[in-house]
Amino acid sequence: MLKKLMIVMACVLLLVLVGQCAFAQDTTGLKGRTEIQAAGAWLKTEVGSRKPEVTVIGGNYGTFIAPKIELQGALIYGNAKGLGSTTGHAWLIAPAALYNFVPETPSATVPYIGAGFTYANVSGGGESNDSFKLQYLAGVRFFLGGDYATSNKAVFIEYRHTNVDFGNNAKVDMIWTGISTFLK
Repeated sequence: MLKKLMIVMACVLLLVLVGQCAFAQDTTGLKGRTEIQAAGAWLKTEVGSRKPEVTVIGGNYGTFIAPKIELQGALIYGNAKGLGSTTGHAWLIAPAALYNFVPETPSATVPYIGAGFTYANVSGGGESNDSFKLQYLAGVRFFLGGDYATSNKAVFIEYRHTNVDFGNNAKVDMIWTGISTFLK
């Protein structure tokens, strides 16, 4: 676990440092903007042999520290049904660093990739487990009514992968979608 944590931390640090150096002279992009997201998700997971139905809602707050680099934090709540007589609840805190593929010519479409960590508190049936796992994600923003330079609204869709502990190591694959507001 510690080895994986150190590898991801090194990769995120390298991503930020390379991004800062490579794009230090680049005045385009999203640097200095703040992003606020509201989202919901379709989630696929397995808990032992069970495949619960999971409803997920949450929000993200991010700030662009360079034209193409965003530091983001997510707060996510999940409710799982289909665990026998138990309903599961989960709270996740998920910080991440994102690299945005921002073109030099303003575009309405901006894809991105990212990596970070997920702290999860999962409870149900009188049990409660905490876990701290790696996460990775990839997605795309579609700016509404303009491009990334002129619009302050976007819709997004992304794939997130992490694991949580609830009696076992459950893989979580999530399609996270919602709307973003950008502040200058």
